[in-house]
This record gives sequence, C-alpha cells and structure tokens, in this order.
Amino acid sequence: MNKKYPLYKCDLGDLHRYLMGEDINDNDEIIICIGVNPSTANKEKLDPTLARLNNYCKLYREPNCKWVMFNLYSQRATNPDGLDNEIDNEKYKESIKTFKKFLSHRKTENTIILATWGCLIKKREYLLKCLKNIYNSSKNYEWKCIRMTKGGHPKHWIGAKYPDELQEFNVKNYLDKFKTKNS
Repeated sequence: MNKKYPLYKCDLGDLHRYLMGEDINDNDEIIICIGVNPSTANKEKLDPTLARLNNYCKLYREPNCKWVMFNLYSQRATNPDGLDNEIDNEKYKESIKTFKKFLSHRKTENTIILATWGCLIKKREYLLKCLKNIYNSSKNYEWKCIRMTKGGHPKHWIGAKYPDELQEFNVKNYLDKFKTKNS
C-alpha cells in the first residue's frame, strides 16, 4: 500500500511540483531537502531520490524526524537536461513563495536544510540564481550536506552512502565560488 504525502503542492497539470513532504508536528525534527528539480514522486508514491531521503530519516535520525522536499526549480524532468532553457518566472515565483510560507511556520532549532543537488546545478545557469533566492530566505537555518563531490558540490542522494553525520554546508561560500556573471 502506498503512503499518502499530505504536504504536496503542484501546478494544475502537476508539471511543476513546489513542495512534497510528510505530515509535520511542532516537535518533529525536520529535514528540508533541496534538490535540482522534481522527478516522478507524487503525493502517493516516492521516486528513488525521495525513497532514500525517507529511509535516511527513519533509519538514521530521531524517531520523530520528518522530511520535506523542495527544489531549486519546480519543473518535473526525469533528466535535468529536459529543464527549461530559460527560467519560467511565474512558476519560479510560486515556488519561492511556497518555500517562504513553509519556513514562516518552522522553528530554526529543529530544522535542517539539506543541500543535495550535486553537479546537476551546472545544467542551467538560472539554478544558481534560484539557490541564491532560497538561501536569502533561509539564512537563519542550519544548512548541511551528505558530503561534497570532487567538483565542490553537495552530493546528490543517488549513489551516496547514508552518512553517520551530515556535514556543515556554507551556502554563502558556495555561491561565491560558483557565481555566474549575471548573479
């Protein structure tokens, strides 16, 4: 039987997913995972990336650890090469509005933001701009990653071993290192 995921927001055709996650209570530890873009997960089933996040929360964290998934860009694509060549500003504004609204109801002390986009962030120049806006909305939160890739990006869930401890992730330094001409 598939579990329902009550935190779910998408556009009318479910071509853009803005938010997906478990039911959350005030005392839960929350891991907000930030990936590049949604793949096939929906309110009734997980894709491989979210299955790994779910397993990590259940097996390696506190019993009351819950997860929520946001992405740098909300467009669904099983391959990030299929992302829009130019940002869809209307969809992006809805995405960042959803992120800010979710954070407005969260305590910083029991919430971790987990960076997991890997080198996929290099697929489109606008993804760094999306990250900058997400970071500017969440500077007071603790940012972490599984580990860093050889190229200096936070490791994606797929292919990563479950970490005993998450590593600190300095988003400001990362943005400074990889900023684009138009940032």
